[in-house]
Amino acid sequence: MIFAAVMLIIPVVLYIVAYLGITKVKNWGRILGTVFAALGTLFTLWGLTGIGMMLDTGAIGILSLVLSIAFIAVNVYWFLTAFTKDVSRYFEQGKVA
Repeated sequence: MIFAAVMLIIPVVLYIVAYLGITKVKNWGRILGTVFAALGTLFTLWGLTGIGMMLDTGAIGILSLVLSIAFIAVNVYWFLTAFTKDVSRYFEQGKVA
C-alpha cells in the first residue's frame, strides 16, 4: 500500500513542478512537461499490453482502461499544442531581452 502511494505521489509532484514552470512562463516547464508526457504515454501504452487481464477484473478494469485512454489523449493533446506559434509567443514573454 505504501509503495502504491509513493508511486502515485512522485509523478504528481513532478507534474506540479512542470506546471509551476509553465505558470512562471519558463520554457523549461514546457520541455519538462513534454518529457513527462512522453514517458507517461510510453509507460501507459506498455501497461495496456495486459488489457485482457485488465478487463477480466470487471468494472475496475474498465475504469482503469478508460482512465488510461484519457491520460494518453491528454498527453497527445499536449504534444500537439505545446509547440504551436501561440504557445511559443507566450513563452517569449518570459525571456529577458
